[in-house]
Amino acid sequence: MSTQQLLLFVLILFVRWLDQKLQLFDSIAHVQKNYKMTVLFLTFLLIFLYFLRQFAVYSISYSSFLYLTVILLGLNSVFHFTVYLYSRYYQEQLRKLVLSQQYNNDLDKITLADEFRHDYRSILVSLVGYIEEYRMEEASAFILSVTDYSKNLLDEDSYDQLKRLMIPPIQGLLLQFIESCEKNGIHLRISIPQKIYDADISISLIDSIRSLSTLLDFIIKQQNTESKKQIYLTFEKKPHSIFIELSNLPKQQYSEIKQPDYLITDKKNLKTFGIAAVPMMLKNYRKASFAFYFNHKKCLIILTLPLKYASLVSEP
Repeated sequence: MSTQQLLLFVLILFVRWLDQKLQLFDSIAHVQKNYKMTVLFLTFLLIFLYFLRQFAVYSISYSSFLYLTVILLGLNSVFHFTVYLYSRYYQEQLRKLVLSQQYNNDLDKITLADEFRHDYRSILVSLVGYIEEYRMEEASAFILSVTDYSKNLLDEDSYDQLKRLMIPPIQGLLLQFIESCEKNGIHLRISIPQKIYDADISISLIDSIRSLSTLLDFIIKQQNTESKKQIYLTFEKKPHSIFIELSNLPKQQYSEIKQPDYLITDKKNLKTFGIAAVPMMLKNYRKASFAFYFNHKKCLIILTLPLKYASLVSEP
């Protein structure tokens, strides 16, 4: 009996180490399609073989028990390995999509830069003319018009920022978010200063995706009612936590909304905004926190997710 318990304990440690190394169980979240019939078939097959194995135990047929045990282990291994391969496939497809989107954006920027280069000489001549005639107000207005003209070149590329988020399911979620913002005419600014990996997030991948999806849907609905549509999203990795900030204000204006009077914690009020599920999910994790500030359509959401392994140096 003690030998069986020891073997079971060793097997549990081995499976835990294998899951941490390959993230086999989390890889299910990477699979984007629904394979309902395949999963149902495999589930019924495994249940059927399990009961046959139990029957072999009671009928004292050691050879049948051994054969069925080997078959069950083999099918389980094939199932998990197949899911792992599918998850790797979807991760590679997602990386290709991000690179393709960034390539298209770079081409657009090159085209705009070429157009701007042709106009550069005439812009300088016009500006010099204003300055020589001491028409400073008109020169200032002219510079502002040039800035607006080249705004697409000066803005940061959201797709370029996504390359630092090394978590394919969340990366895919943000791709959909970028497309929704473009479709709704919302100006989006994403900032991810450091690389963030799967292993950095200590909470469940499913819960992190659900939380982010709920918050992103909320901010898009909120901005669709505004005349000035803008969203600012930041992922920042600190030595012990990952901070996610989502707002319709730039960081310089956070002080306007980040006040105790504007902090909403009541479950009923959060439910009216459609985000009550987020703090409920985060309650299951130590050191994870959620803050929601709202006043006159100005909002700021701050998620704090503890790092799985605390880092001493921030990675660029």
